[in-house]
Amino acid sequence: MVSLVDKGWDSKNTVLGMYRSLWSIPAEILWFQKNNDATCRAAVKGLDELIAYCDEIGTDKGIIFVSCHIGNWELGSRYISRYYRPISSVFKPHEKEWINNLLLFFRQQHNQTTLPKKGGLIALMRQLKQNSSIGLLIDQHGGQDGVDSEFLNQPCKSWDSSIQLAHRTKCPVVPIALIRVKNGFHYHFIKDYQLSLNSSGKLDIEKSCLSMDQALSKLVCLAPEQWLWLGRRWGRDFNLRMTSSSKLI
Repeated sequence: MVSLVDKGWDSKNTVLGMYRSLWSIPAEILWFQKNNDATCRAAVKGLDELIAYCDEIGTDKGIIFVSCHIGNWELGSRYISRYYRPISSVFKPHEKEWINNLLLFFRQQHNQTTLPKKGGLIALMRQLKQNSSIGLLIDQHGGQDGVDSEFLNQPCKSWDSSIQLAHRTKCPVVPIALIRVKNGFHYHFIKDYQLSLNSSGKLDIEKSCLSMDQALSKLVCLAPEQWLWLGRRWGRDFNLRMTSSSKLI
C-alpha cells in the first residue's frame, strides 16, 4: 500500500507550499498561453514518453486520462491538447460565477472542450468513440455514493466514473500528473493500468477503484507538497493519519 510515511510530509509545513502551488496555477496557464510552441514544449519533460505510450496502447481508440489535484492539473490537459490530441475535460460549476468564467476561459483553449459533470456520461462516451480523449480529476470524497477504497493507505469513498467509462467503451486509462520541477514541469504516468474482473468475468468495481487510487497515491507521493488536500477527507486527525504507519479505522 502507498502512504506518505517516510516521505517527509508534514501538514503544518506543507500548508504554505500547498497554497503557493495553488496560486501558481493561473500564472503558469497565462505563461503557457502567451508563449510560442517551442518555448512551452521545452519546459516540459516526459511528454514524448507519454505520447509514445499512448500511441502504443490506443492509436485506434479514445484515451481516458485520470489525475488528482497535484501539480498543475490544468496545464496537464492543455499540453496533451496542444501537442497530442484534443481533450475534453469534465467541468463542475463553482458557486462563484467569476471563478466559473475564469475556469471556462482557461479550459476552452488549444482544442479543448468542456463537458458538464452532471449528465455528461453520454457526451463523454461519444467523445471516446470518436477516438478523442477525456480528462477526469478524481477526488476521493464520494460520500454515500462513493465506492469503498483506499487512498494513501487510508479508507475513503472514491468515484467510479473513470472505471465505468473504461468498461463501457473499452478505452485505456492512463493515470497522470504534471508535476513542477526546476525550470518547468515533468509528466509522470502509470503504465498498464487494467480494470479488475471477478471470477465470473464481470467488472469488479471495488478492486478497480482500489488499483486506481493506488496509482494516484504513487503520483501524489512524488511531490506531496504539490498535492491539494483541502477537502480534509479524514477529519481532524488528518495529520496523524498521514504520518502513521498503520491505518486508523
